Amino acid sequence: MKIRWVCLVLASCAVVAGCGPARESKARRIDPKDVPFNLSDRGSRSNTARLRLYFVGEGHLVEVSRNVGSPVTVDAAFRVLLKGPTDDERARGLTTVLPRGWATGPVPVKGSTARVSLPEDFSKWPRSDQRLAVGQIVETLNSTGDVDGVHFSIAGRSAAVPRADGSLTEDPVGTGDVASLLSKNAAR
Repeated sequence: MKIRWVCLVLASCAVVAGCGPARESKARRIDPKDVPFNLSDRGSRSNTARLRLYFVGEGHLVEVSRNVGSPVTVDAAFRVLLKGPTDDERARGLTTVLPRGWATGPVPVKGSTARVSLPEDFSKWPRSDQRLAVGQIVETLNSTGDVDGVHFSIAGRSAAVPRADGSLTEDPVGTGDVASLLSKNAAR
């Protein structure tokens, strides 16, 4: 019995000794792109952050991550979204329903709600484009972590906007209201 106990202890010690990182005779350089963003101190030196943007692909919202200037404000995220997909993203079939040249003021945040002023012709857009536009804005602004809803207005008045299910609301729209628009196959 004592021999079994000794063998068990020795076997356990051997297993524990084998655990841990492999030993190398000298340090090796790791490519910075292989280091998870949160673990690298390069982000703080280069003043960049990851921003999740939502564009349209095959009638659904598709998440795209980009490095942008840090800190990422709600207003800055909105400005990047309005620029639309990059050439590479367009080559992957992504687009936007948000109009080019949309002149809008800053996106204020009150409490945890962003306030976005829509173009005056928004009500004339096809309903499918309205739903996708609301989804692009809501998902992108919520991805900053600073808001949990977006209130929409047109010319200073509350606007009724469609949720993913097509129902209209003048209340702030959150990610739960547009979640069914998200692509199941996010081609990032």
